Amino acid sequence: MNYKLKVVFGFIASLLCIYAVLFASIQLNAFSINFYKQQDEKLNISESMDVSSEDYIKSMDVLLDYLQGKRDDIDVEVTYKGGEISMFNEKEYTHMIDVRNLYKNAGIVAGCSAVMGVILFLILFFDNKPEFLEIFTTSYLRMMMVSLVFLLFIVMYAVVDFGDFWTRFHHVFFSNDLWLLDARTDFMIRMLPEELFFSMIIRIVGGFAAVYFGLAIFSIWYLKKHKKLYQVLFL
Repeated sequence: MNYKLKVVFGFIASLLCIYAVLFASIQLNAFSINFYKQQDEKLNISESMDVSSEDYIKSMDVLLDYLQGKRDDIDVEVTYKGGEISMFNEKEYTHMIDVRNLYKNAGIVAGCSAVMGVILFLILFFDNKPEFLEIFTTSYLRMMMVSLVFLLFIVMYAVVDFGDFWTRFHHVFFSNDLWLLDARTDFMIRMLPEELFFSMIIRIVGGFAAVYFGLAIFSIWYLKKHKKLYQVLFL
C-alpha cells in the first residue's frame, strides 16, 4: 500500500473513531443521574415543578432507562399538589419515542464507526508496523484540521445563541413539532430547562475535547520528535 493511500485510510479511520468518542461522551454525561441531582440542587427544578426532589429524580431515572431501551414506557406516578398524577402525558411519550429512535440510530452508527475505524487502523498496523504511528499521527492531525472548523462553528453558535441553536437542532433531527412542549401542560419541559441542557452540552464537549485535543497533542509531540511535523501539510 502506498503512503498516500495509507494517510487517506488513516484520515477516514480517525474520523470514524472520533465520532464514536463523541457518542461515548454523550452517553457518559447525558445518562448520569448524578448530573440531574446536581442540576436540581443548582436550579431548584423540582421546587419550581411543585414536586419533591425524590419524585423528580425517580422520573428522570424512568426517562433515562426508557431512552436506553431498559424499559418499554415512561409511566411514572408522582405527588403533585397533594394528589397522585402521571408525570408524562401522551404528547411527551410520543416525542420520547422519536428521541429514543434517534439515540438508538446514533448508537448504531457510533458502534459501526468504531468497528470500521479499528479495522482500518489494524490494516495500517499490520501493513507496516514501524510506520504505523507516523501514519496515525499524520492522518489524525489532518482529520482534526478539517473537523475543527466545523466543531468550532457549532460550539460558538451554541454559546452565542443557545436558544436558536437548540431550536434548529430539533428542526434538523425531528420531522414533527412534538418537541414544542408547553410548560403549562407538559412537565418534561420544566424537568429539562434550557440551563440544564446548556450545562450538559458543556460537559459533553469537555469530555470529548479531552480525547480530541489529547490525541492532537500526542500527535504533534510524536511528529515533532521525529522531525516529520511538516508532513501534516504535504502529501
